[in-house]
Amino acid sequence: MSIRTASSDQHRIVGTPIALHRVPLGNARLLFTPEEVAQALAIGRSKVYDLLRNDELSSIRIGGSRRILVSALHEFVDRLRSNQSAQRQ
Repeated sequence: MSIRTASSDQHRIVGTPIALHRVPLGNARLLFTPEEVAQALAIGRSKVYDLLRNDELSSIRIGGSRRILVSALHEFVDRLRSNQSAQRQ
């Protein structure tokens, strides 16, 4: 799972997902269900809901459905990586 970024400098702000620039995305996904996030992270669905409930992973609601932005998923993984690096030092 990856964020597609614009390759053209005219459409790009470093580190900003291409979706924020209104450039055509093709087949890139922006939102995932908790079940899809659980599968991507190789954890249980209940653990994903725990992370959402504890504000460790952010989400949005669309009607009665909860969706996780791909950028929120990347931020969560980056935070885990940073925390683990800091603990090793």
